[in-house]
Amino acid sequence: MFFRDNRLTIITALFSGLVFLTLMGVQNNWFSSSPRHGILQAGLPFERETWMAIYQNDHPIGYTYRKITPDETGYQTTESTRLKINSMGIVQDVVLNLKANLNSDFSLSSMTVDLGSGPFRFKASGQSDGKFLSIQTSGQQTRIPLEYPVYLPTTVLDGFRHQIPKGKDSIEAPVFDPFTFSQEIFRLKSLGQESLDIMGRNLTTQKIQAEFRGIRQTAWVDETGEVVQEQGGMGFVLKKVSAEEALSIAQKPAGDDITLQASIPSNKTIRFPDLLSRISIRITGNIENLVLHGDRQKWDGDILVIEKETPGHQEENLLLPSQTFLQPSLFVQSDHPDILQQVADIIAPSDNRQKRIRKILVWMNQNIQKRPVISVSNALETLQNRAGDCNEHAMLFCALARAGGIPTRIEAGLVYMNGRFYYHAWNAVMLNDWITVDSLMNQFPADVTHIRLVTGEFSEQTGLIAGMGTLGLEIIEMGR
Repeated sequence: MFFRDNRLTIITALFSGLVFLTLMGVQNNWFSSSPRHGILQAGLPFERETWMAIYQNDHPIGYTYRKITPDETGYQTTESTRLKINSMGIVQDVVLNLKANLNSDFSLSSMTVDLGSGPFRFKASGQSDGKFLSIQTSGQQTRIPLEYPVYLPTTVLDGFRHQIPKGKDSIEAPVFDPFTFSQEIFRLKSLGQESLDIMGRNLTTQKIQAEFRGIRQTAWVDETGEVVQEQGGMGFVLKKVSAEEALSIAQKPAGDDITLQASIPSNKTIRFPDLLSRISIRITGNIENLVLHGDRQKWDGDILVIEKETPGHQEENLLLPSQTFLQPSLFVQSDHPDILQQVADIIAPSDNRQKRIRKILVWMNQNIQKRPVISVSNALETLQNRAGDCNEHAMLFCALARAGGIPTRIEAGLVYMNGRFYYHAWNAVMLNDWITVDSLMNQFPADVTHIRLVTGEFSEQTGLIAGMGTLGLEIIEMGR
């Protein structure tokens, strides 16, 4: 029912819901270098294949196979990942395949991505002409302007490792995330040399740290330039192993429940969250990239006060926000014929905004199955599959509401359930102010234990990853 990985964010986008982003930040080698250095030197021709075991809290949960080969224009790279993810007590087999053509400096030329889990499948392809990156997924196409060549997370070290300075200085690298379809700058610096035992051999490696929006990852690179170990947050580690050892992991049981592991214990029990009108919470940890203040939330010092809002009733008092919140996007396909037809079947032209919102909530509660999903969430595929967790519900509600003329945004953060706060996603709609809506929990407004940490789609949700594992919550006061 709650945020799995985004971001996934996802094994998002390795992988897109949010614990996934942590895991995939590890899996995808989020280690980069710098656009400020201008033209990069081309790497030396080579061919390499690597098998790596993926560990969660020292328990093997999957493997990844990577291969890179030179061709007449640059390089071809292939990556195949298999994982067993335990989310909310349900074990899911996740398969990720990525193929890309790279230029001679390892920058991205074209790619295809395929992420599958059970009946859910996400596919995307992209082509760069140097000025634009054209992305196609779910029958939708978008063009992303490029300021400079971009690099995949899994190959950026090949293009930049010789430029990483020693000492405190760092360099920057432009990286394209193939799941959130966003361009980011990663800061790379060397942490010196370190000896590691890899496949029965003691290797001298260069330890490299990458930082991106407060998220830190570490990679160990041997003398040939091969990444032999990676480490991220929440106990996820990748380590080079033999093909036989990697393939044998498929027979092993899944690891700890990733949703429970990411959750935060509550110091107080809340018996009826939906009856609360106000809550005060002390928040500690890495909050640098979070959006804590605004709308129904008031942030002062280290105390967050959330007051339940009241939707306005008069249409003439409705605020008109930026057109952005009515526009379609790559993941919120509010202009797709299937979305437009579905919303036309749900609402009537004479319905006011509140009535439209409530009708969409009723339809989703009756027609969209609530179940954990590991995929790159988007509205159209959720409508087609008729199932999903909070990410899928938030994407689909956003698309239906925008198609129905209601300015809508996506919010993500934490929500209380059974003595803990879990990562979760919901929406906000514009009436007399931004009013929260949780289509998965069928709440309008959402109860005050919904703590908004970020707003926006996957590319704006990375602040969650930086805070994950560091945040602490203490309920100070509750009121009805």
